[in-house]
Amino acid sequence: MTRREARENAVGLLFEFGFRPDADAASIYDAAAEVREMPEDEFEKGLFLGTVENLDAIDAAIAENAHGWKMGRLSNVARAVLRLGTYEILFTDVPDSVAVNEAIEIIKKYDDAKVRSFVNGILNAVMKSKADASSDNDAEGEK
Repeated sequence: MTRREARENAVGLLFEFGFRPDADAASIYDAAAEVREMPEDEFEKGLFLGTVENLDAIDAAIAENAHGWKMGRLSNVARAVLRLGTYEILFTDVPDSVAVNEAIEIIKKYDDAKVRSFVNGILNAVMKSKADASSDNDAEGEK
């Protein structure tokens, strides 16, 4: 499985999790793996479980950068893609530009250009916020 396919599968799992937020994330993953009759993919599993484990921080970062938009207004697919992209930007060592590009490639399959542009804008704002916070931390350390 390619990394993009793993990301697409993780988006599908996050989409499902959006309908069952009280469900155990590991159970959702295990059930999906059983239905697909595929061997467990550690990258895919890590993306999904990592996103769910950090959901509060991820949703806060999205809300902070989605000026005037509430999470509830987003389509379930856009929300899943944003959550995965934000997770990769904030919590993994994947280059930020790769995380954004992968998210855009995935959303292209499911939504129109307006949503694609919106997702791109939010993820770029999350990247900028991360860079600004890193610069602030570096400046604090120099004092």
